Amino acid sequence: MLGHFGLISFAQTLSARFVVIQGVSRMRIRPALLTVAAVFGLATSVLAQSNVAPMPPMTLNFDVPKADIRQAQAEAAIVPQFINDAAGGLFPVERAPKVWSGGGEVGLNGADGNSRLFNLRAGVFAKRKTADNLLVTDFLYSYAEQNSLLTQNQMLFNARDEILFAGTPWSVFGATNIEYDQLRAYRFRIGLYGGVGYLLVDDGQMNWRVRAGAGAVYEYAGYTGGPDTRWVPEMLLGTDFSYKFDDRQSFETVLDYFPRIDNWSQFRLRARVAYAIVLDKDMGITLRLGAQNRYDSNPGNSRANDLTYFATLGFSF
Repeated sequence: MLGHFGLISFAQTLSARFVVIQGVSRMRIRPALLTVAAVFGLATSVLAQSNVAPMPPMTLNFDVPKADIRQAQAEAAIVPQFINDAAGGLFPVERAPKVWSGGGEVGLNGADGNSRLFNLRAGVFAKRKTADNLLVTDFLYSYAEQNSLLTQNQMLFNARDEILFAGTPWSVFGATNIEYDQLRAYRFRIGLYGGVGYLLVDDGQMNWRVRAGAGAVYEYAGYTGGPDTRWVPEMLLGTDFSYKFDDRQSFETVLDYFPRIDNWSQFRLRARVAYAIVLDKDMGITLRLGAQNRYDSNPGNSRANDLTYFATLGFSF
């Protein structure tokens, strides 16, 4: 009640002062000041005549729990990523998971003098992975001469497309591999396979996948006097293994075993191991050290085992 009468008295005092201000307006008081005083006096008069309850006194509580402070600090530390829209503004977005990865590599060495030597190795590889599909492909070409004598001229292409079953480690796949080797009895081999895959480990650091299937390989000599062209039924047993030591170093190996279905004593074996070191993360420059082995139990006039080792410089994305 006292607060109400106090507000009325305050309004009446301001009104009286407004009258005084009007009386002395001929003095050097700006008209804007008179206008403000008039509006304020009118507002206080309306409040005095109304039944508005007085505003309770404001109290401030500075006793904030430490848990709330820590939570606010943690929320403030979350900074979203932004991109420019077409109008030039900024808005937060979520980055899509990486689908494609791959790279390329090349290695070259040679000599010219008392001995002449030339070696070339070049390749590209790519992988596409989504929640329900995995596509892996690679291409490799190797060429070598020593004292003008051809010692190696081969091309290898591999591709495998897997359908992944969400929530399970199982998958089904279709695969192909194409080989060309000028120094083998069969210069061309084209294999087509299908089967089942199983994921043993995938924890972000280690990835280990195995597969089993069957198919056939088409063998073509490609020159006069060579062995007859034929289709050979084969089994396929294979595995892929990779391990990341850190964000710069990794190890990988691929092994495929192809026994003949009608004669298990004859088989082909393909193996590759590689150790990769990222030299420049921003540019994706990578040094790869490794070895590749191809074994054929029926090589014709060539050797059964063909081992190559390499050091290449490449890029990755």
